[in-house]
Amino acid sequence: RHLLNADALGHKKAHALSATMQSVFPDRGAPPWISCDYLAPGEDESKLIAALKGAELILDFSASVTVERRLARDQRSSARRMTAFLNQRGDESVLLVEDGGRKINLFWLEAEYLRAVAFDAKLTGHFADVGVVAHRYGNGCRDVSATVPQEGVALHAGMLSHRIRKAAGNSDAVVVVSRWSRESGAVTVVNVAVSAPVAVVIAGWQVLLHPTVVQQLAEQRAKNLPNETGGILVGVVDRTQHTLAVIG
Repeated sequence: RHLLNADALGHKKAHALSATMQSVFPDRGAPPWISCDYLAPGEDESKLIAALKGAELILDFSASVTVERRLARDQRSSARRMTAFLNQRGDESVLLVEDGGRKINLFWLEAEYLRAVAFDAKLTGHFADVGVVAHRYGNGCRDVSATVPQEGVALHAGMLSHRIRKAAGNSDAVVVVSRWSRESGAVTVVNVAVSAPVAVVIAGWQVLLHPTVVQQLAEQRAKNLPNETGGILVGVVDRTQHTLAVIG
């Protein structure tokens, strides 16, 4: 959702947005733009790399898990990264913010977010009714969309803009979920606690363990020895980057 009008028809969206920003801030000139696929930039790769290297902050609004995870590992820039997206119903927004030193990257923040959805009662129903609101518009496995009212998009855009500016002003890692009720109009904010993972490398895979998992495993082992202990582990797997995040 954006404010581009009929004058933008036939132009690349990035170019049209640059022109719109120049009209809003005429004394600053048109900001530079690149229209390419971050995952496969093609002939624009050199421009993309230069932009990444020169950036102080990288904002991801792609709503793509693949892009977010690639950004988390992209060594072509030292810039801090943030990503923001809506849930499937479009009534809740999520903001993930790396810490200033990038010791806690987007991949681990994604795991912290999913851990909160799984175990925190304040986020009950975050993924509810996905099958009801989803509409298939193509034949691909991910070709689904949802009808989201413009006021909901505008509301979340405003809140996210505020939180992004606020987060950029400090060095803390952030995971925050804003829950908007379409019935009452109320907004509930859930700030998810972020912990630094315990990292180990096993057979070429980086394994990130939530500190509470390490504590629980140690307690169970101490309690049950000499009997064998074990069970199901819950987490996130990135086979492309050979990374595991164990969250429960």
